[in-house]
Amino acid sequence: MLNQLENNTSTTTTNTVANSPIPSVKKPTPAKSNKLAMILGVALFFLVATAGVAVSLKQFFVRESVAPTAPTQSKANVEKVQDCSLSFNVAEPAVGASCVKNSYRDELSNTAGDYELNSQKTQFEPGETVVYSFEVKNTGDLTTTIVATDKLSVTSGNSNDFSYQFLDSNCGTNAYNSTTKTLTCTAKDLGPGQSEVFNFRIKLANTIDSEIKVQNLVTLSIEEAEMSGCGVEITVKPEQLAQCNEGCSVTNDCAEDNHICVEGKCRLKTNINSTTCQEPSPTPTPSASPKAECNEACSKNSDCAEANHVCSTTTNTCRLATNPGDANCRAASPTPTPITSTKAMCGEYCSKNSDCAQSGHICYFNQCRLATYPDRTNCTAPQQTTTVVPPAEIAAGCNENCRANSDCSNSSHICFEGKCRLESYPNSSSCTIPSSPDQPKMPAELPKSGSDDLMNWIKAGIGILGAGALLLLL
Repeated sequence: MLNQLENNTSTTTTNTVANSPIPSVKKPTPAKSNKLAMILGVALFFLVATAGVAVSLKQFFVRESVAPTAPTQSKANVEKVQDCSLSFNVAEPAVGASCVKNSYRDELSNTAGDYELNSQKTQFEPGETVVYSFEVKNTGDLTTTIVATDKLSVTSGNSNDFSYQFLDSNCGTNAYNSTTKTLTCTAKDLGPGQSEVFNFRIKLANTIDSEIKVQNLVTLSIEEAEMSGCGVEITVKPEQLAQCNEGCSVTNDCAEDNHICVEGKCRLKTNINSTTCQEPSPTPTPSASPKAECNEACSKNSDCAEANHVCSTTTNTCRLATNPGDANCRAASPTPTPITSTKAMCGEYCSKNSDCAQSGHICYFNQCRLATYPDRTNCTAPQQTTTVVPPAEIAAGCNENCRANSDCSNSSHICFEGKCRLESYPNSSSCTIPSSPDQPKMPAELPKSGSDDLMNWIKAGIGILGAGALLLLL
């Protein structure tokens, strides 16, 4: 069939498929050849169209520039195939990041890594805690990691006066560099449109004594390429207490401890009407003339110092009201009153002991007094002072410590070298006399010696001599 198509001459027919020229084919003369050529042309058309659609779909889903594939050419009845091309423009994927930053009041419930952001705040006082929060968002078309670098700087005021203590954050361990005073937070694998929130806290120093403005700036970067950042500015202002006559709302607004808030002004507590907070001038009081003592000159009773004195009209001196005649202001001696049937009580008038009503009382200088203490006007005995006598030391027994013979409980013992021992044998620690060998009994009466014995011997001698003389005579 192919040889027949090549040997027959025919006109060239051009078909356009997907905006590309179709090669011309010689038309066979027989009817059977025309039918075959038509089938081949339709098949070639669908083949080229399918290839074009496949390339378009691949470019749409993959988003990559793909060189168009030339249509497959059929070897049947093709004398010449013209070149065709298909081009597409595919945009590069966008890469970007953004952030939003705010400052908040520190809540009592806040802890390291866990923060409640209830009230935004941009003005603080020295010693307060500031909570910073910023949200990092991926504005690009691809999933990416965004690195946020946070740093504080003074934009107004004395930068040397600004100091703070970094407390904590939710950026992870070692996220804060105390040397560079920089906090680094990393949002990993954020998809397009996704975001992550980072929080941290600082405590302002109490030593800040002037107003300063502090800028907290966040710098974003993706694969070391910097993006636009965000920031927030706070004002640190020491509390300004009101001075004298300055505006206030409560007493604690006043700088001085002796000032109070009166009608919206700080005034002196002791002189709230003074706009200069001066103490009120003391009201001068006339100096009182000295009062007259007993027998001193006076003109009226009020001149006398003592309440029971009057100014005597006779002497114009202060005297005792009950006895104005006495210059020493002594009370008059009581006038003795006769004893009635009523007995006299303590201190009352009496003339004898029997006039006293209470037993144990006597009449002492015409007054009933306690017999044992007549000099006491209240007829009571003085309070006795109880002397606590320490208990006597326990006497020492045999061979117990002592300081004197009296310390020993046994009268036959003495204090010998600090120990109670038997007086007759102090070397015995058991206070006993050691036993000795048996001794011969003492006679009831020892033989006498002396002048009486000599006379007895003389008498005996004389007797012997007499006896001998008698024997000689015989």
